[in-house]
Amino acid sequence: MPRKAPDGNGVIEHRITLGNYERQQLKESVDAYQKAAILRNIGGAALPVAGLLAAVGIGYGAYSFWVWVSGNPKIPGIYNMFGIADDWRDVNKTVDDKHTAKMDRLDKKIAQIDALLADADWGTTNQRAQAKTARSNFVAARAAEEKRYAKEKEILENPGAFSGNPIDEFLGNLLLGK
Repeated sequence: MPRKAPDGNGVIEHRITLGNYERQQLKESVDAYQKAAILRNIGGAALPVAGLLAAVGIGYGAYSFWVWVSGNPKIPGIYNMFGIADDWRDVNKTVDDKHTAKMDRLDKKIAQIDALLADADWGTTNQRAQAKTARSNFVAARAAEEKRYAKEKEILENPGAFSGNPIDEFLGNLLLGK
């Protein structure tokens, strides 16, 4: 926007003239304000860096502990301090017992159907077809149980190995006394 030149009648120009002392005071104020703004930004950036350093320190400490424990022959005795390994063996035995009982039931059903089908005089054609279908279903259930049991035993023998996390694997091995 254009301005009029001071003419002494309608336009009056006001000036503030600063001496050396005033200039020095103003310069110190501006410098202090700029430094405060910089320090605020540094403080905002320092918190994430401190968090990262803390996380790295904790991770390094955990890794060092893991290396120390896995390389120390005296440590594996600690795992059974509270009977953990005994409890784990009980879990293994329970899984084995349940599997054996289920397999026995399936084998018994298959044997019953085989005995019926072996008798040539038993049932109508439709009943024989239903018995053969039932036998196929029991055989498939038996195969699925074998597969499930194999996977469960693999997990029980090496807990933590399936997570891909070395700490889980270490804790699982510690649990089993390996």
